[in-house]
Amino acid sequence: MQATKEYGSLARYDLFINQFAASETAARRGLALDGTQTWVKTNLCHALLFQNKDADAKAAYNALKTQKDNLGENYRDVFLEDIKTLRAAGLDAAQLDKAEKWMKEE
Repeated sequence: MQATKEYGSLARYDLFINQFAASETAARRGLALDGTQTWVKTNLCHALLFQNKDADAKAAYNALKTQKDNLGENYRDVFLEDIKTLRAAGLDAAQLDKAEKWMKEE
């Protein structure tokens, strides 16, 4: 489980330094070790988005957005908060606009 957390954290870090393929790889490695850690999937969703893998990103976001995290928070809200954070960090606003739109779809 510790390795999964480390991969998940690395995936998040890689997003902020625009290393989106590396972020995807780290997230997938973490999930391969422990697929129950859904928070790692959030980083995978973002990594797919920033690589213009729209169909995969949208499917990944949609698979999670109605679920709850381990604290009982809806992933839709988690994603919307992540989008604000990523936008504030200067990441691609057009991509984030797409993700935000997907979160608001029913």
